[in-house]
Amino acid sequence: MNLVLPPWQRPPSWSLDQQVQFIEGIFLGLGTGYYVINGRDYDDQGHDKPMSGWLIDGQQRITAIARFFHGEISIFGGIFFQDLSLGDKRRRFNNLIFPCIEMDYTDDEKVLKELYRRLNFSGTPHTEADLELLNA
Repeated sequence: MNLVLPPWQRPPSWSLDQQVQFIEGIFLGLGTGYYVINGRDYDDQGHDKPMSGWLIDGQQRITAIARFFHGEISIFGGIFFQDLSLGDKRRRFNNLIFPCIEMDYTDDEKVLKELYRRLNFSGTPHTEADLELLNA
């Protein structure tokens, strides 16, 4: 995967616990969600046009998966990717479907920033009361 982060994209920011929970969710069959890229387009010489293929959403999930595959994080209290049986590797990870939404190419950075904002800042965070209700 040759993805480029926009210069305004935050660095990896999920905590270790968030990464572990995401990978454990994949193991349990909960899926990955999707990632979003700006479409690819090429100039007359076949080179990427500016902003082509920029990763707009999904960096945290992609980073967590890569870290698990490279043995940097473990799940369920100490299981690393290399510890999994071949069957589990294939069933749960190697055949993993991680859908990509490829937007129509644009070189308008304002459009890409608005898309990022919509995807990352439009939800309503849970409150402590929501968590208390869950834990009741």
